Amino acid sequence: MNSQSADEIRAKRLARMGQASQAQSTTPAASVSGTAPASPPPAASPAPAPSPVAPKPIQRVTSPAPSQASPMCTSPVRPTTQSQAPETSLNPEWTHALLARVLEVSLQPCPAPLMYLDSLAAELLSESAPMQFTADMTERLLIERLAGFAGHPDQVLPFMFRAFGVCDHEQRMLPRTGSSLRSELLANAQQLLISYTGIFLQYPDSLLQVSPSFQPQSLFDQFVQHMIRDSDTPHGMPAPFLASFIARFEKEDISTVFHPILSAFSRAMRRCTLADVFQTYLGVLTELVGYKSICTAIVSHPDFLPEAANGREFESKALLAPFFALSAFPDAVAAPTSVAALLAPPEPVYTRFFADPTKQLSSDVQAAMASVRSGMRLVQEKLHTVMLQLLKPKDEREKVLDFFSRAISINAKRAQMRASFQHHSTDGFCFNLVGVLLRLSDKFADPINPNMAKIDNGYLLHPDSRVHVGDETKIAAAADEVSRWIDQRNFARTQAFQQAQKKQLIDDSTKITEFNPPNFITECFYMTMAAHHIGVVATHHKLEPLFRNMQEIKTRLEQIEGQRAQWQGTPQAAQYEQAVKKLKSMEEEIRSQQLAYETILADPDSLLHTLSFYSFVAQWLLKIVDPKNAGLPLPEALPQVFASLPEYFVEDIAEFLVFVTRMAPNVVDRISLDPLIRFIVTFIASVSYIRNPYLRAKLVEIITRLTPEFTGQRVNRFGQLIERHPLAIEHLTPSLIQFFADVENTGSHTQFYDKFNIRYNIAQIVKNLWTSPDHLAQLVKSSTTECFVRYINLLMTDVTFLIDEAMAKLGEIRDIDHLRDNAAAWAATPQEERQSREAAFNAAENQVKSYLAFGKEMISMFMFLTQTVPEAFLLPEMIDRLAPMLDHNLVRMAGPDAQKLKVKNADKYGWNPRQFIVNLVQIFLNLAPKLPDQTIRQDFVRAMARDGRSFQPDILRNAVDILSRHSLAQPDTIEHFASIVQLAEDTLAADKRTEVDLGEIPDEFLGRWNFLLHEGGMLLS
Repeated sequence: MNSQSADEIRAKRLARMGQASQAQSTTPAASVSGTAPASPPPAASPAPAPSPVAPKPIQRVTSPAPSQASPMCTSPVRPTTQSQAPETSLNPEWTHALLARVLEVSLQPCPAPLMYLDSLAAELLSESAPMQFTADMTERLLIERLAGFAGHPDQVLPFMFRAFGVCDHEQRMLPRTGSSLRSELLANAQQLLISYTGIFLQYPDSLLQVSPSFQPQSLFDQFVQHMIRDSDTPHGMPAPFLASFIARFEKEDISTVFHPILSAFSRAMRRCTLADVFQTYLGVLTELVGYKSICTAIVSHPDFLPEAANGREFESKALLAPFFALSAFPDAVAAPTSVAALLAPPEPVYTRFFADPTKQLSSDVQAAMASVRSGMRLVQEKLHTVMLQLLKPKDEREKVLDFFSRAISINAKRAQMRASFQHHSTDGFCFNLVGVLLRLSDKFADPINPNMAKIDNGYLLHPDSRVHVGDETKIAAAADEVSRWIDQRNFARTQAFQQAQKKQLIDDSTKITEFNPPNFITECFYMTMAAHHIGVVATHHKLEPLFRNMQEIKTRLEQIEGQRAQWQGTPQAAQYEQAVKKLKSMEEEIRSQQLAYETILADPDSLLHTLSFYSFVAQWLLKIVDPKNAGLPLPEALPQVFASLPEYFVEDIAEFLVFVTRMAPNVVDRISLDPLIRFIVTFIASVSYIRNPYLRAKLVEIITRLTPEFTGQRVNRFGQLIERHPLAIEHLTPSLIQFFADVENTGSHTQFYDKFNIRYNIAQIVKNLWTSPDHLAQLVKSSTTECFVRYINLLMTDVTFLIDEAMAKLGEIRDIDHLRDNAAAWAATPQEERQSREAAFNAAENQVKSYLAFGKEMISMFMFLTQTVPEAFLLPEMIDRLAPMLDHNLVRMAGPDAQKLKVKNADKYGWNPRQFIVNLVQIFLNLAPKLPDQTIRQDFVRAMARDGRSFQPDILRNAVDILSRHSLAQPDTIEHFASIVQLAEDTLAADKRTEVDLGEIPDEFLGRWNFLLHEGGMLLS
């Protein structure tokens, strides 16, 4: 291609870029000079563009200042002058000096950075014209100056910004009056610089020669780097430039100019982390969305809502994803900035805050936590501002809602228990998505706000719903789904379900027959709920494995260190030392990750924000199931909208409350608790509404974790309110007793062990509730029901199982301990066998702690119940099961079995047989109390005597001796129990004599419950 054809192509491109400005106005430079520009290039100079509304100033990255600051780096004060007459012409010398300084050109040979325009100098000389630059030469000078950067396109943008800055500086230095022509010349120069910057970004080869290897994309990257730097530095973009640039090109095809800039901005953001100057990027983004044209450019960008196969790919492509991904979660890493960085393992961001937490000062850790929390807060606040601006134009709102919807739906499987997180968006992306949606919901997420009524309860059934829950388990599942939770052996529950089906489980009167177009409040509400599901709640699940791993590592370290004397000095010592070093390194890494998660997830402000929203959701759910506020019991037929909701609408509230009570229980006291208490009690009591027993168990756990034993406080606001709340007083005790029985069969393969955790939580609650007279009265009332009898039977079974299992595990621990104490024998044991025994030892330790803790809690409940409602335990159908159970357990504790179970560190496991004896003896006393005449009530004593398997008077008298020898009880208590044992033994002897005297007893004379001789009156036929 010859030079002439290249010039023609360049001219055509310039003409195309200049057409818009030609249509707007005449060239300012022409009006200044009064003549047309000499040899003007095809592109016309643009007219001054209207100034948009100025956004808030931002703090940009500050570069080191050079030794000599250019004029644009100063903040001059406009000279104060007296009023002057209007200018009629420009001073030639001033004009020449200004254009030379702005455009860095000269008509004389000169050193860099000035450029000698030899062809123009020769032309002026040949025309005998003054050797000066004039106003009508401005555009020609700029074009020739840009051509001088041939081969160095990277120098063009810095020149443009310098030149614009000099013009801006000169404008501010002009007197307020009498300088209109000078001001017009400067404004014209700035507009030319703006226009040619846009031309250069799109068509760099139209202005100067570039090498074949030149990448045009690099110009946009360079533009962004100047954009994010402080405007007061030589490498920054002058403050007015961006606004003028946007105003100049917003009327044209935004995709050709703004889309590449936005892409470059997004790429630059990917290299920034929460530990860097991310505030600058967020500030620039906030400034950009202050312009409607930029909002349009962002939403219309092809990467605003990219096609992606999974959440991680979506995050890697989406235009705004790098801003949402800012966090200090362990999965947050910066994009590589060089080839070397690309080859090296990525550095997790959290290590820059919590590199070595066990060695850091506590004050340093607290400072790092405060820094992360304030940073995350700033990220979410800025992103909320950005998304709110994008939502304002009605034309763009639908696409923004599509962005939220896509970000949520593509990460739907993040909430699964064994989610493949490498295929989903990062924790930071999802967590910040939640933060933005929460802030968008703030305007209506208040129970007293009338906007609550605008939420469409049937939105999830709407054909145009942006929240997709087709694969989610619903609250009112179909029969085949319910069967997974309700064990077929539990006939009463299954029958009740079938009867409910026959009576139309779903209330047809609530069926939705037509749909209204979804409003913004509705869509924002449901998307906020869904975002919490895949963001906050799913991220909580990552903490549990860390806690388990940390505990395993600590246990293993304790074992190795505890055996140091055995392996030190042996050939295996180096291996053990290496193992200790590796374990400590793993411990350090896990602790750092725990700190990162806890810092963000347990931030009190963030917890409070979500808790307030969930309190609103709880109130909304209650309005659906009880629109008339009639209280319990709820109608048998479920509203269709409630039945069709995903189960996580209830489960996430429960899980989040459990998390808060674990990590920051004081946060609960900072909100209105009435909606949450009504929510918890209502759904614990409503079996047909919440059929998943594990979901009800979560609700129980919430109350458990707010008891004084867990919070460490004697009283707390939640406990005080639940003691006085009318709904809790009337329904909580009977509901917990019913649930205690219901969890016997849950339908899960882990039900046998799950029930102990659930029952332990119930025991913790009722132990505290029944200190209240109102709740105690409900207990007395419930003690006459069939459900209470079943409750006691299950309680007895649990106590026996837990104590037997605990003692069996203690035997395993004792045997392995004895083996390890023999250093020679232990060293001679094959390594594989040693490892197997170590694993068994660790498992036994964990199990015995649980068994003993649960067992003590169940016995404690027995003590309370037998003291409060003893009559319920002395019923004929109950007493002959209760006496053998108590005999059996007391014999085990006071007999040879317990004596043999002396283990090291018994307190570590909670193994204290003497305390068990004290508690069991107290139950005996409660069931066989002294009457006013100081005689002992006989019912339970006779039942003890009838226990032919476990009643062993000698061992029970040994319990008396233990109590006396160790002063474990008052003398009158010991004497009372000794009397019970003696009386039971005497009764047994008398029964044996009677049996000999009576011989074989006919069946019709046997009691129907115990098959013993009926001693009461009988109706003879």
